[in-house]
Amino acid sequence: MRTRLLEDLQATPGVENCMLLDADGFIITAIPRNRDASAAAIPGMFSGEEFEMVTIVSSEYTILGQLLPEGHILALIIEPSSNMGLIRSKVKDTSQRLGPLL
Repeated sequence: MRTRLLEDLQATPGVENCMLLDADGFIITAIPRNRDASAAAIPGMFSGEEFEMVTIVSSEYTILGQLLPEGHILALIIEPSSNMGLIRSKVKDTSQRLGPLL
């Protein structure tokens, strides 16, 4: 079921990669499996629990991280010109559905 949720999210225009990470940055599930180096840095985006969603923008891609229960993180690699409103809405919906599966 987790894989299916990530596949649906990855099908959103502009989303290149979706990853479910544990609190240490290890990949639990990734669609597709090609961004291991990026995953290790993502937990560092969250300091404490003051942010629920973090976005980092660069010229090559955008990284969006959504904090989930038990320190898990839903992370996306997104094309810079993507519709971020649509993607954030889908991430929130997916996060609510993923929470009970962790």
